[in-house]
Amino acid sequence: MKGTVDEQFNAMKAIDANIEKSIQELRQNFQATSSTIFQQKIADWQTKYNELAGKYDIFHSQLEQGERGINSGQEHSNTIATGIGNGAGSYIEGVLGGKK
Repeated sequence: MKGTVDEQFNAMKAIDANIEKSIQELRQNFQATSSTIFQQKIADWQTKYNELAGKYDIFHSQLEQGERGINSGQEHSNTIATGIGNGAGSYIEGVLGGKK
């Protein structure tokens, strides 16, 4: 899922860069009321895009944090399973608070 979200967000960044370039060209070469209205609509879109980008950054950070937690739990489970498989009962007893 994370890869797909990143791909979509990167596509949005590329679109935003193209739009910004087009706006600069429009400002330089076209002066009319319709151009001003169009530029305002694009500016509104960019404002909303920047809000979304900020929220995505928070989402992405939390997603990575969750992934690290899952990986840590998995590594711990693997350690315990390895201990059981190798007859290292003392490690398990220590974790579970058994014999000392």
